[in-house]
Amino acid sequence: MRKLLFISVMMLLACHVLSAEEAVVTARIEQSHRDDYGAGYIFPMKERGMLFQSLCKKSDHGQRFFRTEYYDTNLNLVFVDSVLVDKNMEVDNQLYEKNVNYTILREKRGEDFIVVSFDPATHQTRVIDGEYTRKGSMRNLIIADDYMVFSSTQRKTDRIGIFNLTNGEARFADIHFDKVRDKDIFIMENTVIDNMVNALVRVKEDVYLVRIDMQGNKQKPICITSAVPQNILTASVSKAGGKYFVTGTYTDKKKNDKAQGIYFGQLDGDYFAFIKFFNFLDLNNFTEYMSEKAQKKVERRKEKAEKQGKAYSMDYLIASHNIIEHNGYYYYLGEAFNPTYSYVPTGRMGAMRVFDGYYYTHAVLVKFDNQGNIMWDNCFEMKPRTRPFYVKLFINAGFKDGHMNAMFVDNKNIVSKSFDETTGLVVSDRKAEVLETDDEAEDIKKTRSSNAQHWYGDNFLVYGDQVVKNNDTGKRRRVYFINKYTIK
Repeated sequence: MRKLLFISVMMLLACHVLSAEEAVVTARIEQSHRDDYGAGYIFPMKERGMLFQSLCKKSDHGQRFFRTEYYDTNLNLVFVDSVLVDKNMEVDNQLYEKNVNYTILREKRGEDFIVVSFDPATHQTRVIDGEYTRKGSMRNLIIADDYMVFSSTQRKTDRIGIFNLTNGEARFADIHFDKVRDKDIFIMENTVIDNMVNALVRVKEDVYLVRIDMQGNKQKPICITSAVPQNILTASVSKAGGKYFVTGTYTDKKKNDKAQGIYFGQLDGDYFAFIKFFNFLDLNNFTEYMSEKAQKKVERRKEKAEKQGKAYSMDYLIASHNIIEHNGYYYYLGEAFNPTYSYVPTGRMGAMRVFDGYYYTHAVLVKFDNQGNIMWDNCFEMKPRTRPFYVKLFINAGFKDGHMNAMFVDNKNIVSKSFDETTGLVVSDRKAEVLETDDEAEDIKKTRSSNAQHWYGDNFLVYGDQVVKNNDTGKRRRVYFINKYTIK
């Protein structure tokens, strides 16, 4: 069977070899650093274009302009609008839902926040005012119809916030459990299903499902891990065919924030109809990002543990995507990362360890059926050009023509991988080198900082600070640039 599978794989690879292509600049816009507005925020809106939003550097009578520039897919300027905001407002988050962009701005030291919505179809900008304590975080934001829902930690108490985007009213549901300290309660994830907020809440070592209506009324919490010995670390819940499914990462160890594998389960009332756990090291290609020497070391340890009747595992930090449902199957996608540190001298032979960002190594992709069985799995290496200081998702995934497609920027290449939806085999693996500029008369002398994200189709946005030299005149200019890259 393994020999037959090997022959099949080799035949497939003969037809679909890795191709090296070019990602060329097909459109570009620049903003001078002498502009009245600071470096902006890039918000792709798929085939509807993109937004470039920025705050004016200057203020007047305690207010300043927040500008929205709307560009089409060729980076042609379509529409510009500005609204006045408090001078202490800063962009905090952004969501794109049902073809409308929502940008959340919060006061740095105050309690006010606003939601600026922009509809590219009508060019209509709306500003909704809100109020929330500055010491309360706003995470896991989602838009559901006319509501913005988020989870938050305020003074060691976790709560669900429900903000009405029509009238600006806000309701909050604090999460408390008898005989449990508030600091031992944490909202892992929240979503809206059937007009109800479904929050997965970790209470010490257990996980509860808490359902809340849009008026902030809570139903009786359900402990979904009372019969589960593993420690659930991350969770994503979805509903399909009238059933609730949960997937995420877990560990066998107590008080461990690193995962040893993934799980998939179906909820039935107040318990799991089933939940299945899978060690990372049992997945295909999971250690291929390592050197050959390191891989052999892991295999030796795994074999030794199996001879002793034990399961060998490794600990990983995983940034999990929301569960993806497609044609009755469920897909888990996670990106593995590690914190990095550097040492800064403090004088007299001393040094201080400083956090240097998260280094991403590889990704895991698994297809489940509705009984929690793995249909196929695959892992692949990824090395983003940046090390973010917050947990970030780099990969954009979707389905087209019977393929599961994953696209991301890897060092100086744009990577596009296609997996056969039925077998999970890689049918296309394209790397496109990112060319710096499409103008032969200009050279990019220095890119001070840059970021990249998938836009739509085979198109990406790369943006940041550059120093550009004109070869004819010898003049240099420093610009904030936005490039559209297209894989050719």
